[in-house]
Amino acid sequence: MRLQTRAVHALPQADPAWGATIPPVYLSASFAYVDPETLARVFQGREPGFIYSRIGNPTVALFEQAFTRIVEARGAVATSSGMAAITAVIFALAQAGDAVAVSSSLFGGTLSLFSRLVARCGIEVRLFDPLLPEQLESVLDDAVRFVFLEVIGNPRLDVPDIPLLANLAHAKGVPLVADCTLAPPGMFDPRRWGVDVAVHSLTKYITGNGTVVGGLVVDTGVFDWTAFPGSAVQEAVGKAGEAAFLYVLRREIVQDMGMSPSPIHALFHYLGLETLGLRVRQHCENAQALASFLARHPRVREVRYPGLEDDPSYPVASRLFEGGRYGGLLTFSLADREECFRLIRALRLPRTLANLGDAATLIIHPASTIYHERTEEERAGAGVHEGLLRVSVGIEESADLIEDFSRALEVLSKE
Repeated sequence: MRLQTRAVHALPQADPAWGATIPPVYLSASFAYVDPETLARVFQGREPGFIYSRIGNPTVALFEQAFTRIVEARGAVATSSGMAAITAVIFALAQAGDAVAVSSSLFGGTLSLFSRLVARCGIEVRLFDPLLPEQLESVLDDAVRFVFLEVIGNPRLDVPDIPLLANLAHAKGVPLVADCTLAPPGMFDPRRWGVDVAVHSLTKYITGNGTVVGGLVVDTGVFDWTAFPGSAVQEAVGKAGEAAFLYVLRREIVQDMGMSPSPIHALFHYLGLETLGLRVRQHCENAQALASFLARHPRVREVRYPGLEDDPSYPVASRLFEGGRYGGLLTFSLADREECFRLIRALRLPRTLANLGDAATLIIHPASTIYHERTEEERAGAGVHEGLLRVSVGIEESADLIEDFSRALEVLSKE
């Protein structure tokens, strides 16, 4: 079956007790058993069951199972946010004294996590430009436990040669971890290109409506965890075999650090799965149309979108992405901050807020918002400057979006 069909039929028995087609929401902090022996067996892992919703919840488990089936992965663990998902991966794979190789072209919040909190924990963070494979080669040695990058840089919109970087990581016996938030299922298949661990902010395209926050870590099934040098995973191999990473992630990191999602949030994430393929297609088609319009407009100085043939990332993106889909995010440049603010005020359809992947089109000025605390060097690495605007293109009619941007740009010309 193809992805959209798998998405609709991911859980043929969402509620075997009563036949409901949508998973029930189990709003229970803990779960009771008829006798102490059964509870003891569940605690010891000798019998399936749920104990406490911080450790596991039936609604959350059903969402994880559905996503795993849709993308045909080894397994998945849901978390309370996308940042929690990244944090869980870091502490499942690395500890004090280890090093990690991290793309310098990252979303500001992720870059802050690595450069501040992770470094404080005694884990060395080695930055590399994902467009320069030789930089990754130069930082890889026996101390590195994983390589981390974004499939599409946010907001730099660069697309690394992921198979090449994956080969470099695998040659050192370590996994490639990729934030796939901007390249969801229906656009990018991480397994095909050597990604070992895919991370998603469920808040964005997967849930798709801006209602709830969540994250997900997916073991794609590519990597052999029995040979991984990290101590926590090695200790779990005897218990979980090839699922050792997922075991550490769930039973040690997410459980002990309290990163579990709400069961209500898990239901919202699940509901987004059925229409994911359709929405991704519309996001991408609209972004392509708007980017092409902006690239021709005399008031616009530069447009970055991987689907434009003159974009630096187009050759790699054309090889990696499916069905001529290049994502729903674009950036474009005007003269300065004041001109950006004037355009935002003139637009009628886009919402001005710090999110992306919503059904509605969203616009933000990164330099004054999500990158306002970053250094000039960090801004430059992410492609952020005072004249930059980031647009998360929604699923409206593309003609309406183009008309709105055209009218707003004309307002600038008249002022």
